[in-house]
Amino acid sequence: FNSRESTDRHHYVTFNIGDFYRKYGNNANYFRTISMDDPDFAQREISIGVDGALMPEFDKLINSVTVTLRKKHSNGSTTLDEAVIGKADVNSAAPIRLVYGSVGDTNRLEWLNYEYKAFYQFKGGKNYETPWISHNSAMINLFVPYERRVLQVEGDSALLKSKNVRAVVLQVEYPFFGENRKVSISVKPEESFNGKELEITLPINQFDYRYSISWIFKNGTQKTFSGKNEG
Repeated sequence: FNSRESTDRHHYVTFNIGDFYRKYGNNANYFRTISMDDPDFAQREISIGVDGALMPEFDKLINSVTVTLRKKHSNGSTTLDEAVIGKADVNSAAPIRLVYGSVGDTNRLEWLNYEYKAFYQFKGGKNYETPWISHNSAMINLFVPYERRVLQVEGDSALLKSKNVRAVVLQVEYPFFGENRKVSISVKPEESFNGKELEITLPINQFDYRYSISWIFKNGTQKTFSGKNEG
């Protein structure tokens, strides 16, 4: 008994509060009921949907899409949330969601309003960013911000042969989110024009592109015509 050591022991003290509740049950200083549905505890989930036409573009042209949500609260603060969507996310069954809470938002209809923008990262390093879009739906749907157009190439092989044309070269130049892209096709008179076509990718609601047609003759000379399509 000439040594000592400390030991922690924990005891639970329980008692019946029946009399205490009868005396103070109506006193909010002692007992208070709080609903978890109170607006101050509310959180809103915004789901992100991918349009069917956008899905195959993750194999062709798009690396990823970043969606940023911005909620401006009534007390002046701002909530930001972000989701990056790639090919694996598109093929996954797991939902893609953004969340914001209630921070001094007493107007419940106004609380439903928020803004979002989408940042498209293309293969090869180019990108496109939408402006902030005002929204109040519980779903953000992502669409393809461009459209593919197929240009059919037609010609008269017999006429080209009679003019001693050795080949015809068609070149199309078109804008694509800050850069000019070019595609071309060459056709010889002895070849069939059936199935000859060019595919271009233009931003939504933009239909202008430039083109040039060059006739290369058998004597080595060349004649070129340039034009512009405006819709």
